[in-house]
Amino acid sequence: MTLSPSSGDTTSTNNLTLTLVQSELDKLKNGTYIGNITVSSTDANVSDAAIPVSVTITIPEVSFVSPYQAVSNTSKEVVIRGSGFSSLTNPAVSFGGSAALSITIISDTEIRATHDTLAAGNYNVEVTDGASALPSFASLTVTDAVTYSALWKTSQAISSIIDGLFFDMDKQALFIRRSGSLMRYKFDGANWKLVVTSDFSLNYTAIALSPNGKSFYSFNESEHVFLNLMLAPWLKQPSAIQATLMARL
Repeated sequence: MTLSPSSGDTTSTNNLTLTLVQSELDKLKNGTYIGNITVSSTDANVSDAAIPVSVTITIPEVSFVSPYQAVSNTSKEVVIRGSGFSSLTNPAVSFGGSAALSITIISDTEIRATHDTLAAGNYNVEVTDGASALPSFASLTVTDAVTYSALWKTSQAISSIIDGLFFDMDKQALFIRRSGSLMRYKFDGANWKLVVTSDFSLNYTAIALSPNGKSFYSFNESEHVFLNLMLAPWLKQPSAIQATLMARL
């Protein structure tokens, strides 16, 4: 946002005009954003004045695609989540410029689309309404099929029960929750190797990977824990309600 005038004096009444910068708004997801404008005086005897401002953004947008990964040279239907889809009059979907083979608007927040066969790579998911493109935060990751070796052989004893197993094809990572800890194994092209284990307990009744593969969510009767997989290193926040698992993948 910009403020005009950016300076002045107290000898006369001045109206302040706040202007939102559209190019900056386009970078934001839907939601309410709160901030302050501070008016300062060169007179040390005059205290600063803080003016609270808030902006609520509710426009059609694309949030994520699920599943967020696909095997190369295969065509598959995916679910695109967002908002404002019911208002589209001439909708179209593309994946990195490749037009969807079919699209169906299910609701205001859901589109079903079938992508064409794609080579390995990352593809921005774009929803357009005629010549206008919706802001999009979704991308589809396409990888070549890989043959993986076994993590454990059937003759190996497993010392504790595995109560959560998640596979990320894009990062060739396997996440296992066992005995309350979360472990990440990385495939090096031949074998699985344990990369890191959480140093805090995850004794929750349920754990799930987010639709975009960037976060884990754990739940029990009284807590909801958010585990961010895109940061580093692995730490636990002081809050008992929200811990953050931070691992650069």
